[in-house]
Amino acid sequence: MIFLVEAAEALPGALAGCADLVTIALPWGSLLRGLLAADAALIARITAVLKPRGEIELLLSTTPADGLPVQLRDARDARELACSLESAGLCVRECRPATADDVARLSSSWGRRLRIPERRTGWIFRLGNESGVSGVTAPTTEEVLESGVLVTP
Repeated sequence: MIFLVEAAEALPGALAGCADLVTIALPWGSLLRGLLAADAALIARITAVLKPRGEIELLLSTTPADGLPVQLRDARDARELACSLESAGLCVRECRPATADDVARLSSSWGRRLRIPERRTGWIFRLGNESGVSGVTAPTTEEVLESGVLVTP
């Protein structure tokens, strides 16, 4: 396991194609804005780090007080973001509200200070880049979101 703190703009570099899992927990600044906008260039840099069938696990939380153009107030907002991420080339494997266990597993003390999910809603997105994997038909975003369960090909 490698723990890396790096600007997304600097990826992939020597890390191209080496990660089974990229975890992004409670991003802020340009990374958060880029993810919420499903910025294709940013997503391409992040996914370039993944091995085939690798995965991105993302913990996001926004409120109107954050002053961001995209809000994650409810399941509808999360579904819209999931569809945007899929349009940017990702396969949505899971999209659901974050639990206290998720926050404990994924985040720093910042997540605990935000008191997700007691006082603030957080969302877990599990995303993959299925391009280059032959013979695999990934579920559609709608299938994942309707099932409410993790679906993997």
